[in-house]
This record gives sequence, C-alpha cells and structure tokens, in this order.
Amino acid sequence: MHLFNFSTTKSRGFTLVELVLVIVLLGILSVGISGFLSMGSQIFIDVKNRASLISIARFAIERVTRDVRSAVPNSINVTLVGNRQCIEFVPIIAAANYINVPALPGEVSRNSFNVIDFGEAERLQFEAQGAVDVVVYPLNSNDLNASLNSDGASKLWTLNNISFDTSEDPEWEVSFSNTVLFEEDSPTSNLFFIDSPISYCVFNQELRRYVGGNPNNGGGGSGVLMANNIHTPTDAGGQTIFPFELTNIAQFRNATVMFVLQLEKNDEVVVFNNEIHVPNVP
Repeated sequence: MHLFNFSTTKSRGFTLVELVLVIVLLGILSVGISGFLSMGSQIFIDVKNRASLISIARFAIERVTRDVRSAVPNSINVTLVGNRQCIEFVPIIAAANYINVPALPGEVSRNSFNVIDFGEAERLQFEAQGAVDVVVYPLNSNDLNASLNSDGASKLWTLNNISFDTSEDPEWEVSFSNTVLFEEDSPTSNLFFIDSPISYCVFNQELRRYVGGNPNNGGGGSGVLMANNIHTPTDAGGQTIFPFELTNIAQFRNATVMFVLQLEKNDEVVVFNNEIHVPNVP
C-alpha cells in the first residue's frame, strides 16, 4: 500500500504596485519613442521644405539670368511703385553686323539694307512672321520707343513684309515694304532684331514674369508665377531690401544686375546671390 502526498501550489498574479510600475515604465518609453519619431518627422519636413525652396530659387534665378543676358544693351530699367519692384528690358532675338543702313547724318530713308549672315533659323522666323522690330545704337531705355525726331529718324523701326536675298551669302540684303531712317550709325555696325519687352516683378511674396508690359506701367496682365514664398527683409534703418539692383558702369563696359533672392517657408530660409553681367556696348 502506497501513500501519496499531494501538495498544491497556489498561482500568484501581479500586484498593484507591479502593474503601476509597468505602466509608468511603458509611459516613459512611449514618451521617448514618440519624441524620437517626432524629431525624425520634423527633420524630414525641414529637409523637404529646404529642398523645395532651393528648387524654386534655382529655377527662378536660371530663368531670370537667361532672359536678362539676352537684353538689348542699355535697355534694362529697374522701377519701384509702392512695394512692387520690377526689372524690365527688351530681349534680343538676333544680333547682326550691317554693311550699310540708312542713318543720319548724310543718309536718306529707304526700304533695304545689307547685313552679314546672322543665322538661318532667325531669318526663316522673321520671314514667316512678316514683320520684326530693329534698333540701331540704343544708348538708354527711351531709345527703345519708336518716336521720330524732327528729321523723321528713330532708333527703332518695325520692318514690315520683311524678306531676305541670300544669293550673295554671307552678305544678305534685307528688304521690307516701309522706308526707315535711323537716328545714327553704330560705331560697331551692330543692329538688333528685338522682341516684346519682358519684366520680372516682385510683389506680395511672388516673382512674376510679364511680356509686353508690367504692372508698374499699368500693363502686363496677371503675369506668370515664377516663384513664391519670397521674403523682402529690411535693413537697420527699416528700409525694405528689394531683390534687384542695377549698376550701369559705362557704355564700354558691362552693366551689372544684382539679384538677391531670399525665400522663407516654415522657418526655413534660403538666400541666393546672383550677379548678372549684360553686354553694354551697342
């Protein structure tokens, strides 16, 4: 006969103190983890904002630089009306060296002149559109207005029904239906085929591009948005620092356009300084 002794073991749960300790520890861990995750998310957002600002700034600077470098010599002008600053200029479609043009003194108006070959693509473009503006020896932005002086001469003329005789290439004869007389010869025998005026204006934290006019002169329409989130800081005296600054050194040296673009978004700030040199010899 065997006697068996059975012992019973009681199962124990967690005490209240242990549960409270676990909850406190989990709370501390969750706060630390959430802080880490939040910091990582904020870094991602900051990097994304900065990358977006840099992309916008690079596009705007590249576009402004490309357009301004194509400006007719001495055609650039910076205007400020209220808090809207605009840089305006007349772009060159093609530049050419001429053999002869009807110009004062000593010339009479006529409907043709001769130039050196300046490019087949541009020639075909002018013949297709039928008319193009030409300027000779512009010394300031006012010379880009088609106003006649007392001799019936002007710096700027529109050549209507334009055609080219290229049989003596590289010398081309340019013919048109109207007669022209330029105000004076260019010492470098240069003439410029030009397009409609272009303006870039900064206003209400936006940079916009206008063709044919600008808001400071009461035209230009709504323009095309080039960049936003633009910040115009103030100096120590409380004066607004605008993006564009023009320096015309001399007729025989480059004009210089300083373009300082500062963009700001969600406390992220990106500043670009760009110096644009524009040939200033007409």
